[in-house]
Formats: sequence, structure tokens, C-alpha cells
Amino acid sequence: MDESKFRHIEDISHFLYSNVECIRFHGDGHTAYVAFEKHVMLLDTTSPKWRRISEFAEHSYNLKDICLSVDNRYVYSGDVSGLICKWESTTRRCVHKQEMSKHGNLNNCEVQVLHCSDDGQFLFVGCLVGENGQFGVVHVLNIATWEEVVVLQRENWNSFGSICSIRPNVYMVVGGGTGTVWDTSDSTEWNCTATLPADFACATRDGRAIITICDLVLFVWSTLGAEIELIATMEVSSVIGCNPLQ
Repeated sequence: MDESKFRHIEDISHFLYSNVECIRFHGDGHTAYVAFEKHVMLLDTTSPKWRRISEFAEHSYNLKDICLSVDNRYVYSGDVSGLICKWESTTRRCVHKQEMSKHGNLNNCEVQVLHCSDDGQFLFVGCLVGENGQFGVVHVLNIATWEEVVVLQRENWNSFGSICSIRPNVYMVVGGGTGTVWDTSDSTEWNCTATLPADFACATRDGRAIITICDLVLFVWSTLGAEIELIATMEVSSVIGCNPLQ
């Protein structure tokens, strides 16, 4: 790799000193949202040191994840108490609150990961539930009505890495060291069609390939055939996440 072709763009380490869970970029290319303790921070990524524009403050507990709707109109944030807030990205106003503990009458429910489907229909909410977060479930909510569509559950989901869209009606949930691929073509029953090794995962934007990382090994999978096929592997030295590729 020719490192001379890369240039340092910006140092944002002053934002990363404590309890930053994630950074999500707005589609305008000029702003980013940071889950920081109990707040969602809006940053101007075109200014020196990424100037802080504002903060969204409705949570009483630390955030675990945030995600944006496909059209970038809304921001969703989830915290360790199970509360999800829906924000208008333009006005920064909270327009809806959803308590995930009410789904299934769970006394302890910690939101771990959020994902909006590419068609704008579903909000995936990965939660750890039980007294000590003993097991994980994914609640799939209808974004328009906030009604629960389906609950996904696997025995090994004691943690969550990510949830991503592969192509229309096909999604991957990463939890407990595996990535499970779910086909939602049948609206009455969601089927797990494949299980891949994964601590983190993402898909190319055209859905032609999936990238997973597990135990410091990067796997590239083709989705073009009838079954998902491994086409390449490589070792990596360290991993903090996995982002979509073109």
C-alpha cells in the first residue's frame, strides 16, 4: 500500500475521550451525529476540529447506538434503559419515544444496536434482556406505526455487533460471534437462511458481497449465487468496526 497517497484530513480525538459509542454520518456529507454519554451531538465535519453545532438531550441514561433513516430525515437513538428516541434531523426535535421494556413485559432491556431498513419500513432494535443481560433479542418494528412485526432470537445472542441490510428483504444480524442472514420475503415468517462467522459485518451497497470480521480474520462472501459463497479471507491486526462499501 502506497501511504503517500493518503493524507490526514482531521483530528477529532478531542471528541473521543470518554463514552463515545458511535459516529454516524449524515447523507449531506457535512454533518455527523455522535452518541456521547446521554446526548446525541451534531457536528459540523467541514469546520476545523469538527465544530459542535448542538446536542439532543432527552435521554436519562447513556446511549448505546444511533442510526439515521434512509432519507436522513430522522435520527434514532437508544439507551441502556431501553428507551428509543426519534428526532427530526432538521429541527432536532424529539417526535417520538418508545420504551422497549414494554415489548414482552421485560423489566430489564438494554438497547445495543439500531438499524433502519433500506426501504424505510423497519427499525431493527437489538436488545439484551434479563437481570444481567443474559440473552439477546431483535425487535423489528414498523416505523410508521411502531407496532412489532416480529421478534428474532438465537441461543448465542449474548451480545450484538451490528445489523445491516444486504438487499431488499434480506438482512444480517451479528450477535454472539455469528452473523445470521434473514430472508423477510414471507411477511408471516422470517427465515434464517445462512450463518457466517462474524463479530462485525457490512454489505456492499449493491448487495453483491458481504464483509464479515471474526477473530481478526476478514471474510468476503459473494451473494450472487443461490447460496452465500466465501471468496476471500485476510488477517487483520485490530478491528473497531465495519462500514458499508461501494
